[in-house]
Amino acid sequence: MNMEADLQGILSLLRRHIEIRNRSWMKRIHRDCFIGSEAVDFLVTQGLADTREIAVNLCRKMAAKDMIKKVTDTQKNFSDSYHYYRFKEDDVVGSALGDNNAGNSNGTATGQGGCKWSFAPHTAHNSYVLDIGLAEELERAVAGASIEARLHALKKLRARVREQAEPDAPDWLLSQSTEVNNTKISVFQRKRPRGDWMNVKMTGMAGESPVGFVKGIMSFNKRKQWEGMFEDGVIVEGIETGEAPSALLTEDTEENTLLGTTLPVDEASGVTPKLTSDGAAANV
Repeated sequence: MNMEADLQGILSLLRRHIEIRNRSWMKRIHRDCFIGSEAVDFLVTQGLADTREIAVNLCRKMAAKDMIKKVTDTQKNFSDSYHYYRFKEDDVVGSALGDNNAGNSNGTATGQGGCKWSFAPHTAHNSYVLDIGLAEELERAVAGASIEARLHALKKLRARVREQAEPDAPDWLLSQSTEVNNTKISVFQRKRPRGDWMNVKMTGMAGESPVGFVKGIMSFNKRKQWEGMFEDGVIVEGIETGEAPSALLTEDTEENTLLGTTLPVDEASGVTPKLTSDGAAANV
């Protein structure tokens, strides 16, 4: 039996299935943490440990190999308690992504398979359209040589964005409705099933051509004007998917058509759909 491989497999299951998010304690925010007792719950309910004591011992073995790290210096051994812990992959200090979460580092962060294009742990855990499984699939696909694998993974992401962009997407609650220049603008919000995160979707008529609107989304300078919390962006590398360029950006596109849009903004991942000329979600 390869104990380390077994522990790595259990850790991967834990990281994909228990709740990981930012948490506060004593006026401090601890990023990307999980609760010890919830990890124990998962190990027992999934049959990975017969008792809670055995589950705790498994977690202590992972902690001894630095797979799990304590969040505060007051903690000793891993315990079946409400104490916070963090997986090594999500540790701000130990993670290759730690210095690059804002896109402002001079270093290169690598994802699955060594690609330069990757998701920060904070994004993968807290995004509404992403999860760890899809984030890692995207990283592996971009790092690999298969264009088909990249397109397959991106289509999954696009499908999730489209689902939330639909007018009848469930669980969105109207929080504000106003009229600007005779145009009705509605703001919808929905709370994530877990974690203290709120997603926002705005619908209305954008007084700009489809081409101008999409180019604005792609421009970091334009986004600074639109989004008060947006600081900066960085293009790490292009992703070849074998697709033809969007017809939306060709020269013969109607420039003066007003665009009716429904845009879900995932604040954790920054994912926003491109749009067709009739306002339907197209590509990410």
